[in-house]
Amino acid sequence: MEEIFGSMSILDGTLDIWKILIRLGFAIVAGLVIGIDSNNRLKDAGIKTHTLLCMTACLLMIISKYGFYELSKFEGIQYDASRVASTIISGLCFIGAGMVFYKQNSVKGLTTAVALCLTIAIGMCFGSGLIITACIVTAVDLVIQFILHRTKGPFKNKKLIVLNAKFYAEDGYIEKFKKIFEIDHFDHFKIVKENDKSIIEVEFVYKIKISSEEIFEITKNEPQIIMIEKN
Repeated sequence: MEEIFGSMSILDGTLDIWKILIRLGFAIVAGLVIGIDSNNRLKDAGIKTHTLLCMTACLLMIISKYGFYELSKFEGIQYDASRVASTIISGLCFIGAGMVFYKQNSVKGLTTAVALCLTIAIGMCFGSGLIITACIVTAVDLVIQFILHRTKGPFKNKKLIVLNAKFYAEDGYIEKFKKIFEIDHFDHFKIVKENDKSIIEVEFVYKIKISSEEIFEITKNEPQIIMIEKN
């Protein structure tokens, strides 16, 4: 074990094939485990994405540290082991930005983008020889995902969804509507006339996950509500 871990982070240009395979193997396993967890949570980036990204980052780090080591032996040539590694960060930002998009007054994919960035960073750790550090970070990542995705307790996961609704403008019903959905304000508020009746059209962010069946029940029990739909 000492032979495997003891000198793996030393830049000596003598990294043998077995040490390379060990690093890649660790990266593949870490990416696979993180990908399985992401896939189970129905995220856009699943098993293949996380596994390939972690392995790729690991391979690029190995290339960065050892692929150009022979150049340092030539006089007048400066060898910078961090040059390839630094470009990984640029690619990381590009991939992360591609996962984030703005839709209906809310940002989607931000957590997935950060998770991909972390997966790439873990792969870079394996490639550079920081195997124990990478293993610890992988374990911490899984623990954090488990805790923060719980549906009960202080870390209860709350979904932010945008709802559109129409209801009759009766005295006091605006406040009652807010109380039903536990909201303080509307993001959009409009009063229109239909068949000589005043109707209020609203849009608001709801912090609790709600199903179509629950929306139907609320509409059925509140005759003043004409329509509620997810945006």
